[in-house]
Amino acid sequence: MNGIDEILHNINLDDDYSEPLTRSEQKRILSIINSKTGITPKRKKRRIARTLLIAACATAFLAATTALAAYIIELEKPLGDMLGVTEENFYEIENAVDAPVCSDEDNGVTVNVLQTLADSRTIYAVFEVVAPEGTELKQSYEFEKYHFYPSDWWDNPEKYSSFSMDVSVVEADGNRMKCIATAEGFASELPDCEWMLELENIGNFKGAEPNHKWYGYIDGKWTLKWNYSSEKNPDMLELSVNIPMECEERNITVTDITLSPLSAQFIVRCELTEDEAAKAAENDRAGLDIFSSVGPYVYDYLSVKMKDGTVIDWQNAKPFRTGDFPEGENCMILQYYMRFNNIIEMDDIEGVIVNGVEYPIE
Repeated sequence: MNGIDEILHNINLDDDYSEPLTRSEQKRILSIINSKTGITPKRKKRRIARTLLIAACATAFLAATTALAAYIIELEKPLGDMLGVTEENFYEIENAVDAPVCSDEDNGVTVNVLQTLADSRTIYAVFEVVAPEGTELKQSYEFEKYHFYPSDWWDNPEKYSSFSMDVSVVEADGNRMKCIATAEGFASELPDCEWMLELENIGNFKGAEPNHKWYGYIDGKWTLKWNYSSEKNPDMLELSVNIPMECEERNITVTDITLSPLSAQFIVRCELTEDEAAKAAENDRAGLDIFSSVGPYVYDYLSVKMKDGTVIDWQNAKPFRTGDFPEGENCMILQYYMRFNNIIEMDDIEGVIVNGVEYPIE
């Protein structure tokens, strides 16, 4: 029994109706103690120190219900609602929630980044738009232009794969509205970097370009930058595998799988002939044709299975895929991503399914 287990084992409540703590509840309580006090419980050699520490933990636990509720409320409600965050699964992502200090103002309108959540393949950013008093913002509004990416993207494209991004308004009340920016599809682990969110003009439009008309138009440009640290990632499961996929024309193999509470990533290697590799290196169109031809053999045949029998596949997640041709190798490396619609609990993953064959995960 380690120090943390010993502490929790010795917490007793004067309540005949209290239930034994689950492991997830233990983890959440200790996280709250750490976040509020800055002290991480550790085993002490001297008995008196251990007794005092147990007493401190017991005192904290007496207010656990209130403290835990307050801590969960600190997760921005639009993000929690979108991801189905509950008391039971919040512990999976609590260490990945960050609150960067970031703001920009233009034309009397201020944009504040309130919170981020990321797992190095997927990132969410909740931000708020505050207009002058008397302005009526609506949930139907949108940004005329937006970009959400690492600030060194253009200078160091080799560090990142292609990725998708989106910005949407999720709440509006008077002169304030909350929005969520998302991006996913990073081929390798996202390094510590500076994120940049660029927004331009707000309003509601009707009609197709170039003749659409804007309503409630607010002119402005906002650029927000903040640092991202991979230390804020949730626990992730990285597996090196060698799972062949059935394909009539090519040798295709799943080589790596990464799972987190937010997403799943499958790395697929497709062998090419020397002639195909040479053409792909010289002609983007040739590479795109190969990418498109491999897709039907892969895209619909990768999924995650939960212990309750639920299967998460490309039909009930947000998919994205990209690929590249490693220099000096006659192959194509494909990255397939699934951004989960809801937070999943890692202990509830049964395994992955490739081409209809289930591979359990210990």
